[in-house]
Amino acid sequence: MKNFLLYALIVLLFISGLLFEVYKIKPVMHNKRMIKVHVVGAVNNSGVYEVDENSRVGDIIDLAGGLNGDADKNQINLAARLMDGEKVSIPSLSNENNESSIYKLTKKEWKSIKGIGDKKADIIMNYLKENKNVKLNDLVNIKGISKSNAKEITKYFNRR
Repeated sequence: MKNFLLYALIVLLFISGLLFEVYKIKPVMHNKRMIKVHVVGAVNNSGVYEVDENSRVGDIIDLAGGLNGDADKNQINLAARLMDGEKVSIPSLSNENNESSIYKLTKKEWKSIKGIGDKKADIIMNYLKENKNVKLNDLVNIKGISKSNAKEITKYFNRR
């Protein structure tokens, strides 16, 4: 009787294996968790993308149409894991992480930033003339520039 059960089990396994092969039955896959990531900077199509939770920076760049010609490839970690709600800023060569480009803005460009008018644009431009190697984060130290002004300035440069 034991031998019969053993043979029956082997035959059942063989038949089920044939069924899986003939009908191409695949194991049920669990739904992967999707996350949303915002990508900006030196990519062809900035925006919010939905990706699998195991995605990497390289994957989100591909979804964003790839790097544009201005991307600073040496500063990008393509293997970095992504997190839900993360903002990935791809640096560009032309603005050297936006630090040196603050010196290149015209008064009109400064005034296009929310909260910056004639007077504040003049204050910022004079400060930049007198101080070299100023970083974006240093702008909050300028007398007359509030934290909300500095935040808007940072947003402006992150969109560029």
